[in-house]
Amino acid sequence: MKELLEKGVGGIEFRRVIFTSELLNPLKNFSVETQTIEYRKDTLLERWTRINTSRASRVRQTEKKETFKQMVNEIVKESRESCYFCPSSLSEKTPSFPRNLIKNGRLKYETFIMFPNLFPYAKYHCVGVLSEEHYLDLNAISPELLANCLLCCKEFFKTIIANDPKAKYCSINLNYLPPAGASILHPHIQILQDYKPTTMLKWIVEASWRYLQTYKRCYWSDLIESEKMLNVRFFLKGKVTDWITAFAPLGEKEVIGICRLNVSDILNLEDNELKMFAKDISHVLSLLHSRLNVKSINLSIFNGPLNENVNKAFRLHVRIIARREPTALYANDRTFMEVIQLEPVVESLPEKVALTLRR
Repeated sequence: MKELLEKGVGGIEFRRVIFTSELLNPLKNFSVETQTIEYRKDTLLERWTRINTSRASRVRQTEKKETFKQMVNEIVKESRESCYFCPSSLSEKTPSFPRNLIKNGRLKYETFIMFPNLFPYAKYHCVGVLSEEHYLDLNAISPELLANCLLCCKEFFKTIIANDPKAKYCSINLNYLPPAGASILHPHIQILQDYKPTTMLKWIVEASWRYLQTYKRCYWSDLIESEKMLNVRFFLKGKVTDWITAFAPLGEKEVIGICRLNVSDILNLEDNELKMFAKDISHVLSLLHSRLNVKSINLSIFNGPLNENVNKAFRLHVRIIARREPTALYANDRTFMEVIQLEPVVESLPEKVALTLRR
């Protein structure tokens, strides 16, 4: 066992514990094989991630070998006629808001349309259709589509918080393709606004305040400054965001985009700044697609509590996690370790992912 600790700026520490595990490998005539396992501690939270890059080559018996293009073409063809989110069906087959909340029943911004989720799990849980196109590759989610989404979400959050001040916890989320949990192929966003924060938002807001109280500095600024100094996980300076690969990822190839501006939520961004934020996210999605062959993702934009002065401690940021490439029969990448034990196991080194994304 070996423990390594790298000091960053302020109170930032990159802590890892490295083990080796030996076995006699039947695929190599039972010769001795040594595999390296890293335990990495999150730089803000009391949580750990385990990394073993050898796991990427393990056998997956359940996955049928079929090209992504073949599979998607078939699913697109089968699902288009019955899709609720396509223009020909949307107005008749999706719910609408009560008129005392949203006058026209649905919110629209250019091609983006928002309406209530038919099966909500938050006080205000909305779906937003990104595009009239039934299917888009990840690199086709353009800055314009995302900007329309963010501007519409900003209007919605303002409307709700004005009428219901307790609904101050909000996020913008994307499950892209079935491996990420999407039940409908048509690209769509999940928008939450609620009386209570999600567990992750609660943890990071509280931890950000503790960091500020302890070090008299903003954790998020210190994290970016530390990553720029070390220059192994920082990979992109965007228009308004700085991008890193997560030191202790929550999932495969996780990237984090942290807003450089002193804001904790999208309500504090001007419209032109929101458009730049959208451009940054679109660019990173294209990088993931083109350089790492990522097809399916989960994405969350984390806002601090609305109408609270948390800018000193917290920053608006986005997390993106890659999911396995869709196959006809899919072996999920979320197992007991992630779902029950709450300790992610990943197969890729963040430093290598960052190198690929920035070259």
